[in-house]
Amino acid sequence: MKTNFNHHQLFLISIGAFSSLAAILGVINYLGGNFSAHSWAFFPLGIFVWGDAIVLGTFLAIASVTLWKKDNPIYSGLFFSIYATIRAFIEALYGLNAQFSSLNRPWEKEWLEIANNLNLSPLELYMFDQIIATCIAIISLLVFLSFFKKYIKI
Repeated sequence: MKTNFNHHQLFLISIGAFSSLAAILGVINYLGGNFSAHSWAFFPLGIFVWGDAIVLGTFLAIASVTLWKKDNPIYSGLFFSIYATIRAFIEALYGLNAQFSSLNRPWEKEWLEIANNLNLSPLELYMFDQIIATCIAIISLLVFLSFFKKYIKI
């Protein structure tokens, strides 16, 4: 039996599977004492540490199944673009806050090593992170508005 999936369905399958993997690995890493360690492979999903993976991985997996049942690419576009907007906005605020904080959080240990390897100060690295997150937030907001315009025409 041959099953043909359209692009929308393949997108949801990919996000759902990747998110489920993140959630499972998040639990495994949490049980191994790595709650605050970076989850590099899942950065594109807005999952930065294994603690994020447990919650956001599960959330995105459930959202993918729900959107699969709705079977409407516009709903999926609205959901994922607003998710990316909010997640990037939160990361931009975090990067901005980190620029003015002397507190070193557990997950920032690797960032400090990266900054040192790139001959940057931690302040410069957080500034760079904040600028990238701001750009992602703006782009994803514009994508959201594009999908919202299509949604209104339905």
